[in-house]
Amino acid sequence: METHSEWFRPTNRDLARLAEQYSNTAIGRACGVSDTTIRNWLGKAKIKRKVEFNQHQGEITSDAIAKLRKRAEKLSSRQAQRTEKRLSTDRVSRIIAQIGEQARIIVQQPDEETGRRLKYATAHDLRRGCAHRLINAGISAETLKVILRHRDFSTTEKFYGATKAAQAAAGEIHEKLESKGSKNEPTETKSLLSPEEIQKLKLILNSM
Repeated sequence: METHSEWFRPTNRDLARLAEQYSNTAIGRACGVSDTTIRNWLGKAKIKRKVEFNQHQGEITSDAIAKLRKRAEKLSSRQAQRTEKRLSTDRVSRIIAQIGEQARIIVQQPDEETGRRLKYATAHDLRRGCAHRLINAGISAETLKVILRHRDFSTTEKFYGATKAAQAAAGEIHEKLESKGSKNEPTETKSLLSPEEIQKLKLILNSM
């Protein structure tokens, strides 16, 4: 427990050096904390004395304390800056998910029959959308693996193959619809799809 309003925690390097020369009580007085706190700090930093001793009970000089405090504050400032500048992966994902929901960007409509829920865009959807665009641009599966940072190429290959198959099916349906539209058929029959075409269209929509 801290015993002084201006207490500070030395860097691990300084703490290890102090432990070689001073007792927990002496270090505690210099840092403005109890010897129990020093013992806890040493334990968390996995710092062990080679031999136990009771000498060196004297005070650490004020000049040495000032240097210890300065290095501790400098380290604390760098750690705070890193915390402010770098967000965790989970935090970034949550922020993107919130943006997707607030912007009402729907990537999956609800379906009572299949039990699918309404889904808004997330970081994963952005990643997948980027991959689709790269595939459309003609990028190879090998390059896609590097960009997506897949550990196993089979993951990339599965996604790449499924996307290519969906594109081929979409192209086939589009071609057939155009050929039907070019014929002089009644408007009612032009918009009709065969059962096979409807099934392919469902597969494409489900894969997106």
